[in-house]
Amino acid sequence: MQKQEIWKTAVLVTVSSLLLLAACQPASTPTPISDYLSTSVAATLQAQATLDAAVSFSIQMTAAAQPTATFTLQPTLPPPPTATLPILPTQAPAAVIQPAQPVQPVAPAAPTATKVPVNLCLHAKLSSDSPLDVVRPDTDFTKKWQFQNIGTCPWDSDFDLRWVSGDDFGIKVIDLPFYVEPGGFIDVSQVFDGFTKPGVYKSNWMIFSSDGRSFGIGNNAASAVVITVEVKE
Repeated sequence: MQKQEIWKTAVLVTVSSLLLLAACQPASTPTPISDYLSTSVAATLQAQATLDAAVSFSIQMTAAAQPTATFTLQPTLPPPPTATLPILPTQAPAAVIQPAQPVQPVAPAAPTATKVPVNLCLHAKLSSDSPLDVVRPDTDFTKKWQFQNIGTCPWDSDFDLRWVSGDDFGIKVIDLPFYVEPGGFIDVSQVFDGFTKPGVYKSNWMIFSSDGRSFGIGNNAASAVVITVEVKE
């Protein structure tokens, strides 16, 4: 719409200028009206072309004056860090508290009965014994004992003292020479051959009844009579 107004104004200005110029010229041969019209139209077209060029140039300059949008590359942001959940320590299962068991009263121990020596039928007590014998090599020695019959049965002349273990003293049986009542005493002695080599020699002996039952001294008549001799240079 604005372009058409400019064009009309230009035509009017051009026509007015031509008319004023014609009035100021001296009288001459009148120019045909067709020539004026042709000249006016040509001038108008020229003015229109000039105006179009000016408008086009103005548009181009305006467009050039507009700031060119510059696209700035935004930096690529790194992905946000992945949240790492802390590893919680594994809790041990809660201990099951057992109800306290009632304490059972401990019954007092029964007093131990004092053992009373049993009155055995066959039981001996060694009342006296010679101390450790010390002899020289190849020297005979004599062993002496005194026994008490603390059993309830008498000993007759068929009772004897026998070797049961240990060193061999050369003699295996020693006869009891006489009858011994319960509570009575008997003395026994025996000569042994000497040993050739120096050292300590031991042998164990028990009393045997006439029917072959063995007994000795100590509790329950279970301990043997020990003969010990030391041979020294």
